[in-house]
Amino acid sequence: MKHSTATNAYPLPPKLFDARCRSCWLMAGVLLLVLASFVSLDLP
Repeated sequence: MKHSTATNAYPLPPKLFDARCRSCWLMAGVLLLVLASFVSLDLP
């Protein structure tokens, strides 16, 4: 049974928000745009 240190067979689950994750920043931007659009609607 070989052990490889370069690759982990069972990697840890990714954190909920990773600063290096581009898709995380993209989702945060989209969410911010959606929230801003709801605020700017000024519903009664």
